Amino acid sequence: MGAPSYKNSFNLTYFNAEEVGKGMEEVACEVIKTEKNSVTSRWYRFSPEVNLYIWEDSKCNIIKQCMDICGQVVEWNIIEGVRTGYSFDEGLDEEPTVVELHKRYQLDHVKYDDQPMAPAVHQAEQVIRKMQILEQNYIEKLIFNFQKSPQADNMDPKLFLKMYGHNLPASELTWWERIIRVFLGFWPNPPKD
Repeated sequence: MGAPSYKNSFNLTYFNAEEVGKGMEEVACEVIKTEKNSVTSRWYRFSPEVNLYIWEDSKCNIIKQCMDICGQVVEWNIIEGVRTGYSFDEGLDEEPTVVELHKRYQLDHVKYDDQPMAPAVHQAEQVIRKMQILEQNYIEKLIFNFQKSPQADNMDPKLFLKMYGHNLPASELTWWERIIRVFLGFWPNPPKD
């Protein structure tokens, strides 16, 4: 089953993003655990030609998303923002297995464009908007990432740490203030006047 395409009155073939979005199904969900964190990887697919991969941290923040439509790749991640490019099958079998297709995005089988291509991003957004398997607020998060391209280096550091940092004891004091208070001997409570 290939990606649906239709011929119009001029006998031109076009891609039907709405039908693809409605037909997307979850193929796999994996949790990768480390000492301090875990990452959940989700894979949605319409056919071998249309795949969406989403990686979330332990706080359910999307840290990376990648849509592959017939080899055209649209990716967003919290470090680099939005990138577009194309996937190539160098080293993969003629008929790659599900596992080989998933590994494609972990083994740098993508050649990225110098600048993101707006038509590719728009097409990925169209597919995601029609995905019935996802909740609407989750769809909005995916679209926001493609449209606004939030990146770690453009975020307020406190907001970034709150969203993506490890769960540390809450404190309104900076690390420097905590060190000073420890050395002055009135940790954890400040002196009383």
